[in-house]
Amino acid sequence: MVRRHFFGASLIPLVFVFALAACGARAPASGVQGQATSIGPRWSDSAYKSQDRDDAWHFAYAVQSWAAEQNGHVIMIPARHTIVADRMFFADEFSHIPLRSFRGVRPQDPDQVIVLKHMWTTHASSWDYDTDIKFVLYGPGFVKEGVRLGKTTLQNIAPTYARMIGTPPPGGSMGRVMTEALVPTSKRPKVILTIVMDGGGRTLYEAWPDAWPVIKGLAARGVEYTDAKVTQLETATAVSHAAIGTGGYPFATRIVGNEIYDPARNQVINSFPDLSPEFVKAPTLADEYGVTARHKPVVIGTSFQDRAAIGMVGHGAAHHPGNKSHIVILFDRPRTPALRAEFPGDEQEHRLMTNIALFSFPAYLRGRSPTPYVQELTGGTGVWMGHKIDDTGNVRFSPAYVNFECDNMLLMLDREPIDQADVTSLIYMSMKPTDYAAHRWGLESLEAREALRAQDACVGRLIEKLNARVGESNYVVTITADHGMMPMPEVVNGHRLFLRTLLEMIDKKFGARISLGGGFINLWFDQKKMKEIGIANGDIAAYLRSLTAGEYYGPPEKWPAYLPYRRDERLFFNAYTYEQVEAYVKANPTQWMVNPYATDGTAVTLEHDLERLYATRSGMGYLAHGADGDETLPRIDGTHYFYRDGSELEAERETFEALQQSAR
Repeated sequence: MVRRHFFGASLIPLVFVFALAACGARAPASGVQGQATSIGPRWSDSAYKSQDRDDAWHFAYAVQSWAAEQNGHVIMIPARHTIVADRMFFADEFSHIPLRSFRGVRPQDPDQVIVLKHMWTTHASSWDYDTDIKFVLYGPGFVKEGVRLGKTTLQNIAPTYARMIGTPPPGGSMGRVMTEALVPTSKRPKVILTIVMDGGGRTLYEAWPDAWPVIKGLAARGVEYTDAKVTQLETATAVSHAAIGTGGYPFATRIVGNEIYDPARNQVINSFPDLSPEFVKAPTLADEYGVTARHKPVVIGTSFQDRAAIGMVGHGAAHHPGNKSHIVILFDRPRTPALRAEFPGDEQEHRLMTNIALFSFPAYLRGRSPTPYVQELTGGTGVWMGHKIDDTGNVRFSPAYVNFECDNMLLMLDREPIDQADVTSLIYMSMKPTDYAAHRWGLESLEAREALRAQDACVGRLIEKLNARVGESNYVVTITADHGMMPMPEVVNGHRLFLRTLLEMIDKKFGARISLGGGFINLWFDQKKMKEIGIANGDIAAYLRSLTAGEYYGPPEKWPAYLPYRRDERLFFNAYTYEQVEAYVKANPTQWMVNPYATDGTAVTLEHDLERLYATRSGMGYLAHGADGDETLPRIDGTHYFYRDGSELEAERETFEALQQSAR
């Protein structure tokens, strides 16, 4: 039984927590690494085991994520246990964390829990805690039983599904079929259910080994990949969910982060503006299968966030009018007049909704609210583990939202025709509370454990429903994650940097406001202004490589109290420029996509991929189904569909044509 120590019913004195952190082993200072042009990407096991000193592993991520003009002008790789937060979600927060989680601390009672005050954490780097994910396949008659395999990645999901249902992989797919996990059969599953445990890195499961008995059982009776990794930057929600849906890397999808660069406006913007997938430049499996199967398949995607559900399902009616039948369920606040009219209510309150121009919304879900689930979880108090969760913004962090979302999916599995004999239903469910709880309270926290426990229980309920609706030998389930999570900095003696502060420091360093914004990894700068004042991207990268903790925090009295004073410690492992990554890609047209996690060691030739992607126009400007390059692109009222035409599109096509020629 867990014993909670609140130290006099109050938050643990900060000085005590800081002393604990200071007792931990100090992370080695990160020195300036080699220039990106002097190394090549290396995905070898030896590189993975020596991430702290092997630049090739991290450069492999930067190269793998190349996306032409969408790339960050500078790609920053923070030092291990250093994070760059793109915004301040919360002020001081507290969570319940076992004392054993602290680096260098050995409590006498392994179940001792303290209340830690902190300022949250995040993810998106190429370090193992962000990239190592759980990956389980289950499906009697389709998937082998009781097998443990090694390497795979998210881009392999779409082509594997395509093989199972007898359809070509989507046009931008760059993964491989996981034949080693499949049972040879001509039978097609009636349902393929994809469950993304958002933020479900292997560290979360390792921290709480008793919180996921259902998934553990499915892994024992199916296939588990023990070395599954996210293999693109940013290891963030938008990029990875688009990878699941399309099978593509940023090269094809053009999604490089939760935020992307819009060259037409020279601005950094949301990658899914106004609940729209317009910036996803590759079709998903659901997009194309919906057309080839004459719009008979049931396609469902659910998540709290648009970039998760839409990233997997795709473009709906914008790909083909018949795909308007695809169901996407979000929990958001309507921000346009059309959405407010369709989903009325308090403008500050979240509610179940969708992009009505592109997707369907079942009438039986209208008006459903998580409030009863909050009341049940909290006994009517609205407070769970000391946290107020009785509003539509805070409920997402708790098991109450898991239960609400799970029941919504069960209703759809009951009422939609998922048991058709001649087509396969594609069901995608991204469960966010594990991600939200780990962001807010740390993956080490009891709060994150309870989110994981609730999601695991939901998996069990979904399996029971599939058994009842279609029979246990007629479906396939994939359980995976979009990324992991960095341990709480206070627990591992890490640094928490803020993007706004970092960009302000860069502007001050170079004497001009050149920063346009960024994400967790990618940074964009005003290239025109930089040229006028004689600054190159390499100058900014060099500055980041040399930036020390002392320069960021200032004198000792301004340091976070939990951090030992190490003013000369460097904050970045390395920083690569757009030009460095592009130069490697162009110089190695048949080798830059070599990735054992995607291709099992077989090189994917750039020539083949460019020819295929160019022929389908995915990866260069996504065109809706049936549109010719010379035709006027179809548009949906109230959206920006589809691709911008103009100089930036022409320049992009010229770039790809040049690369195609160089590969021959």
